[in-house]
Amino acid sequence: MTATDHWAWPLWSYSQADSRYLTADSFVVAMEAVTVFAGATGQLCALVLFRAGRRRIAAMIAVLVGVTQIYRDVLYFATAALDGFAAIDLANPINLWLKFVLLNAM
Repeated sequence: MTATDHWAWPLWSYSQADSRYLTADSFVVAMEAVTVFAGATGQLCALVLFRAGRRRIAAMIAVLVGVTQIYRDVLYFATAALDGFAAIDLANPINLWLKFVLLNAM
């Protein structure tokens, strides 16, 4: 990374905890794409419905989005565990607990 690569700092910083982001692991790329597009669309839809007074359906969509986020977390941590945490920096507590565990559990 050079001094002009400021845009890449969050990606590079996070990839110190999980190198699957740096190597463009196919599962991680697909999982993040589905999470961003489906999750954001679902949340936006729930917000529009909530503001329109259709709170019951908005709540159901919000719960569905939440369940898919939990499913994403289970898959994310399970694939890391099944790989023996080979791509995870287990030596650095900040990379492990803050970046890998906490940021992915949110």
